[in-house]
Amino acid sequence: MGLILDTSVLIDGERGQVDLPTLLQPYATEEVGITAITVAELLLGAERAMQPASRMRRAAYAEWIIQT
Repeated sequence: MGLILDTSVLIDGERGQVDLPTLLQPYATEEVGITAITVAELLLGAERAMQPASRMRRAAYAEWIIQT
C-alpha cells in the first residue's frame, strides 16, 4: 500500500507542530507521496506570504518536500 500526505500535515510539519520523521517512521517501508494539488497549495502558500523571509522559508520548505 502507500501513504499520501495531506497539505495540513505538511504545514503542521513546517510550523513545528508535527515531527514528520517521527510521524512517518511507521511507514518507513511504504511509499509516501503527495498529490499535485498539495504541491500547488504549498507553493501558493509560499507565494502569498506577507513577509519576504516567510516567503523564502515556505518556498524552501515546499521545494524540500517536493524533492524528498
